[in-house]
Parts: sequence; C-alpha cells; structure tokens
Amino acid sequence: RLTEDLDAYMNFPTDLTVDGRGVLYLVDHHGSGLVLVSGGGSFQGRMLEMGWGEKGIYYPSQICVSPNGNLFIADRSNNRVQRFRLNKGGSAPREDEAAPAE
Repeated sequence: RLTEDLDAYMNFPTDLTVDGRGVLYLVDHHGSGLVLVSGGGSFQGRMLEMGWGEKGIYYPSQICVSPNGNLFIADRSNNRVQRFRLNKGGSAPREDEAAPAE
C-alpha cells in the first residue's frame, strides 16, 4: 500500500527501479505516468502522460535503469520500449526533457 502522500499521485503502480543516486522510479500503469521518489522517501515529481507521441506512454508495465544512464520503459499498449536519458549525475530528466533519447 502506498502512503497517503504518494496515493494522490499513483493510480496502479506495477513496477519500480532505483538509479545510482537512490532515486526511486515507479511506473503508474493505469495513470500512464512515472512517479519519482527521493532516496529519503519524499515525492519528487510525476513525469510523462498518457498518449502516443514522444512524451506519451500508454499502460506502461516495466521499467529499468542501465548503468550508463538510460531509463527504459516498456510501453505496453504502444507496443514499444521507450528509452529516456537521465540527467548528468543520474537524476531524472526534467518534465521538459522527458522525451525519448535518440
């Protein structure tokens, strides 16, 4: 069960991963988004939105972080895996940077 604070930002979490800096990434399957939580447990933001374009994901199911700073999301209903670059130092991309890496 999510805490009351995180419950407001999540609809149906299905997977999670953590990067080298301790940031926790939670995939929100039904809310089609990504929620970030600091190593200390505080809410850091929500990224992406439901859709089919560059910043859109549709029923994401799994997530992982590679050692070289890529964040991979299995975008189930779009039938693709999207790759996002983490900011230098391993932190999550800002909302305006949340587009697939080339």
